Amino acid sequence: FVGFSAQDDHGHGTHCAGLACGPKASRHDNGVRYGVAYDAELYVGKVMNSAGVTVDDSLLNGIDWAISEKCHVVSMSLTYDFIDLRSRTPRTVTPTENQNLYDRVANMALNMKTLLVAAAGNASLRSRGDLIPCGSPANSPLIFAIGAIDSRFELADFSNFGRFRDIGGE
Repeated sequence: FVGFSAQDDHGHGTHCAGLACGPKASRHDNGVRYGVAYDAELYVGKVMNSAGVTVDDSLLNGIDWAISEKCHVVSMSLTYDFIDLRSRTPRTVTPTENQNLYDRVANMALNMKTLLVAAAGNASLRSRGDLIPCGSPANSPLIFAIGAIDSRFELADFSNFGRFRDIGGE
């Protein structure tokens, strides 16, 4: 959906696919199993370019394709944060500008029996009290937002939260 090679330039998509559909039994002596849905069928669509950037058209086209293929779950391990990660200042786009678009897309998907799942984002610094709300498209109340956990299986320090600051919660 980005107009060039579907090669996984950063390994993140391959990592996510392994978490989703890795083997039922470990292939190593440590007994660790990686896949949570070992017998699931994956449909993989690339919506980010080699710089890790997506534009709404490629993402929307990918979602549309997955729905037309009758996928039950569309997992999008991506987000558009509403804060510049380097300067920690807000971007010019606000959460509500993209929300209406993704609300409509998610509503259509749900009507077609497809659940959209997206990353909450990784812009927070919880240990400093710097809590950033979910980026887009996870900021839609109709899209299942997923945060990150750390090695102790606790909410990661960098994981974004909720939809908007005034709602609170995790």
